[in-house]
Amino acid sequence: MAARASLESAVAVEEAVDARLQQGLATLPDLLLSRQERARAAYEVEDALGTVSDAQAALAENLGIPPTAPMRVADLSTVPLPSDLAESVEQIIDRALGRRPDLAPRLAALRAREADERKAQAEFRPRLSFSGSVGQAVQRYRVGPPFGTFTMNETEYGAFLNFEWKLFDGFERENALREATSRRGAAEADLAALELRAIREVWKAYADVKTALRKHEFALALLTASKEAYESTLESYRTAGLATVLDVLAAQRDLARARTTEIQSRAELLTTSAALTFAAGD
Repeated sequence: MAARASLESAVAVEEAVDARLQQGLATLPDLLLSRQERARAAYEVEDALGTVSDAQAALAENLGIPPTAPMRVADLSTVPLPSDLAESVEQIIDRALGRRPDLAPRLAALRAREADERKAQAEFRPRLSFSGSVGQAVQRYRVGPPFGTFTMNETEYGAFLNFEWKLFDGFERENALREATSRRGAAEADLAALELRAIREVWKAYADVKTALRKHEFALALLTASKEAYESTLESYRTAGLATVLDVLAAQRDLARARTTEIQSRAELLTTSAALTFAAGD
């Protein structure tokens, strides 16, 4: 945790000032300033712990479990970070349009409206159908005198070619076609709007990841430079006395801010990467 590391740095500064005070090389105000900085760092540790506790309670509420339930939260420093974007934004957009689950029902609705429109158009065409029948005629009768019995058993076939063309129905078909076309157009507009929103979300998430990658790179450079500046200033204060306690405290504060910046940039990179994965439908 950045706050704990800052507290350790503040304690180290206080010890260095106290050691120089024992040698008569520092003043009591210098020691009081270092103690003030240590107290500030200790306060920030407790404030950070309270923030973590509140975040865990909110997470438990969102998960639907009691806040007293044990939760294993991954250490942010151990989570691997993406080093680069392996795909172009166009590739991710193409994949998102084919995989996002919110687009699938809109596409299915459009296909259904297109089928309704084709059905309405088909009502204007003539219909040609073929039908057939087969039967068996069986008769048995007697005539006379002289009386005789006669039996007839014949197979009968029939074939029919039907032609039907509705010429006028009071504009019922025209109105049905207009309604089907209107619904198809509405479904197309709905799908197009959702696709544009998906493209915008992917584009924004992609840009956010690129920005977060650069910010994390600069945050690491800032943290390295701040560590070196702090260690150099502290060593100069301890040994040669070329730096003042104010210089050491300023370097310690800069290092604390750099640690916080690096952690925030790491969290931002993970968050934006997750947002890009979600926007792409992965």
